[in-house]
Amino acid sequence: TAQIKGEAYLLRAYAHFELLNLYAKPYNKATAATDRGIPLSLKIDLEQNYAPATVEAVYTQVLADINAGRQLLNTATFEAGKNYRFTTRAALALLARVREFRGEWAQALEAATQSLTLNSELEDLNTSTRLPSHYLSVENIMSMEKAFDLRGAAIVSEHLLSIYDQANDLRFPLYFSKSGGDYVSLKGNSDALKISFRNGELYLIQAEAALQTDDIALARQSLLALKAKRLKPALYQTEAERINTLTKASLLEEIYAERE
Repeated sequence: TAQIKGEAYLLRAYAHFELLNLYAKPYNKATAATDRGIPLSLKIDLEQNYAPATVEAVYTQVLADINAGRQLLNTATFEAGKNYRFTTRAALALLARVREFRGEWAQALEAATQSLTLNSELEDLNTSTRLPSHYLSVENIMSMEKAFDLRGAAIVSEHLLSIYDQANDLRFPLYFSKSGGDYVSLKGNSDALKISFRNGELYLIQAEAALQTDDIALARQSLLALKAKRLKPALYQTEAERINTLTKASLLEEIYAERE
């Protein structure tokens, strides 16, 4: 069917995009046409000689596959348990991420906003103890990949811990657990926490892209919309007052910190 074929295009786009950003240089418009990328796998041929394409060529294929897939997709949502499959909203989320990685801010803003127009819900940690990355979360878009479970192999860095107000940031007790004298991550420790796209990321893409296109009001609005669902009310009010006074450069740093 058209939906299945559309999903195949989107999966190929996603696979190439992920591989490119694991094994090649970050996108740089000035050098992408000559930067070494990854091989493109566009047909089934076990004997073919895979040669790396340029970063630009890979992105050209990724964007072409996203476009082809979006023209075929006809499903807006899948029920819980089947939301590992691409939908029209997941395709927009992937497009927003790709445009953001390329620094194409107007296009990133458009895709993120279109996806949030379809569904802008966020997990409100003032009333819910469900992780935003849970496949049943109200902000879930697509749950395909399992996050690394590093509980037994790594501890959370002091830098990351220091970003959180441990008493008033509602994420802290949900994301981290004390193990002896250190903290370990609780995210990614079950199949229920598989995650590919969620609305929290789209709010931050919208915030960054709006800021980069000089819509500072929307950037603040998007960032604060996310914080409102993650912080206790008293801290949120303090944060709202602080963020509304930030310069463009400081606001960008705030968005980056929220991404961590």
